[in-house]
Amino acid sequence: MKLIGKRVCLIDATKEHPRSGEGDFVRLPDGRIMYAYSDYYTAGASDHAPSQISAVFSSDEGESFGDYRVLIPPSENIVNRMCVSFLAMQSGEIGMFYGEKFLSAEGQVYMRLMLTRTSDGVSFSEPICCTPGVQYNVFENARVIRLSSGRILIPSNLHPYDENGELCSRGIAEFFYSDDDGKTFHRGARVECPFDHLRTGLQETGVLEIEGGRVLAFSRTSGACQYLCFSEDGGEHFSSPVPSTYFTSPASILHMRHLPDGRTVAVWNPIPPTPATKDGPKRQGCWVRTPLALAVTDGKGDKFLGDLYCVPDKAFLLEDDPNECYCYSAVFCGKDYLLCAYYHSYGTGFPLSAGVIKKIMLSEIDTL
Repeated sequence: MKLIGKRVCLIDATKEHPRSGEGDFVRLPDGRIMYAYSDYYTAGASDHAPSQISAVFSSDEGESFGDYRVLIPPSENIVNRMCVSFLAMQSGEIGMFYGEKFLSAEGQVYMRLMLTRTSDGVSFSEPICCTPGVQYNVFENARVIRLSSGRILIPSNLHPYDENGELCSRGIAEFFYSDDDGKTFHRGARVECPFDHLRTGLQETGVLEIEGGRVLAFSRTSGACQYLCFSEDGGEHFSSPVPSTYFTSPASILHMRHLPDGRTVAVWNPIPPTPATKDGPKRQGCWVRTPLALAVTDGKGDKFLGDLYCVPDKAFLLEDDPNECYCYSAVFCGKDYLLCAYYHSYGTGFPLSAGVIKKIMLSEIDTL
């Protein structure tokens, strides 16, 4: 496959900021592009280490990023803040969703999704909680979507504590929705993995509205592929999950989004051999999250769901070093280009380290 795109930003892993990623893009009213992300600001880089929401900005259509700024600072009552999703609100404001971890009275860590609003990327409203109850719900970056009905749909994954106080790694897909532009939220479907042998259950679920107003949900698993399920009622009920024939992957996230021109792109870590990775590069990288591929299809993504004889004929590589690791991507659509952000191990041996942004011209994905 052809390697495409050029690197336009590197948020390097340093002692002071060892982990920078799991973010999302938005265009501000002044024309700049903001990339907000999970900024781990101490020597710790674990999921429960202190992190805040920070951002870098581009005023040249993604050719470069700078002007680092903290958007949501740390709080002594919060374990950390991470995993940003942006959404245009019907009020004209920008909605910024992010995960917030806190300690219960028993000392257990829980996670909730917060929503704050901004009109300029500088001042933010008092956040509200989108996920009622005290649970450990995992929310990933660039995951919140608005359906054609106007409904806001949030995918998450519930990880309950067992009777011994241990957090269960086997995830349950759980969905939340709002029909009043984020003023109130309700719990929708809860979907469990039907196969006991998948130790992960369903993890880091994402959603996409496809043809006919159906909602596709896709989850990483330990089964060497993404698992898919469908909703006919905007996320209130889903079908039983089934393995994807196209999206092979390790336990690593799949990101999908629609382009303004009517096409759909997917970014993920394929496992050779698949139609996307015929050459089968060696897989020596940490956590097996390599290479990083981008596929494009006409329409709302239905071609991604067919059998092996009905798949997109355009697939490319964003990164191909078998000794590095790439994950937790987000895509931004410009007039004649895409931006894709993701973690890059960048020689550290740890998958969740540096933040990279690549710019891909649409002309690069128009030809093979």
